[in-house]
Order: sequence, then C-alpha cells, then structure tokens
Amino acid sequence: MNPNYKILIEEINQSKQDSFTKEELISLIKVICLEKTLPRLESNHVVIDPESMTIFYRNTAHIFSRKPFFLLYYLIDNKGKYVSREKILNHVWGGDTLVNLRTIDVQIGKIRSILHSSYIKTRVGLGYCWCEIK
Repeated sequence: MNPNYKILIEEINQSKQDSFTKEELISLIKVICLEKTLPRLESNHVVIDPESMTIFYRNTAHIFSRKPFFLLYYLIDNKGKYVSREKILNHVWGGDTLVNLRTIDVQIGKIRSILHSSYIKTRVGLGYCWCEIK
C-alpha cells in the first residue's frame, strides 16, 4: 500500500465535509495511484521525490501541499515545453473539480517563492514552462 495513504486519510479526517462526491473520491484514488508510479525527477538543483512527497532544492527539503507538488512535478516532467493552464488543470486537478484557472497562477507564485526560482517561465497564450539551465 502507498505510504502516503496516511496523509490522504488525515486530510479526509480534517475535512469539514461529512461525505464526498463520486468525483472527489475518484480524484483521491487517482492521486494514490499516481504516487505509486511516479519516478524521482531532477532538474536545476531541484529533486522531486514522490515517495516521500518532498521537494529538495539545493539539498534543502521542502514539503509542499499536494497540488503545488504535482504541479511542479508536471512542469519538470515536461521541461522545455510550454504547458497551458487547461492542460495543467486537467493533469493536476483531474478536471473533476471546479477550479478557477487563476488558482494555477497562485500555485505557480507559491512555487516560485519557495524555490526562489526563475526556472518557471510564463508566456501569454502558451502557459508555463520549466526551463532547464545548463
């Protein structure tokens, strides 16, 4: 069983909701399954370890919440390519929830502030890109 299931159970227990929709449960299952298959990624002094849900930047560990973690993972996994907000929304949020596209901008801002990173580029009309510095 995925070791991160405890985090998921804790999140559900702390939720103010008494019940979850079918879509919410499917999203949670997708997250658990996704965590089992993701390889560790490295780029620009950033190491993403899905097993521990930890991001290391210049050898310092940072614990991100679930969505920013998977957002950064998705960008690094697609490094060098601009990814639209819609693609990010579908991949990270699963398209099963109603999320404002500006939510992605906020999450990108949080990632940039934590990593002090200029590795994430923005291009109007195209989206976001993780640029590898050599």
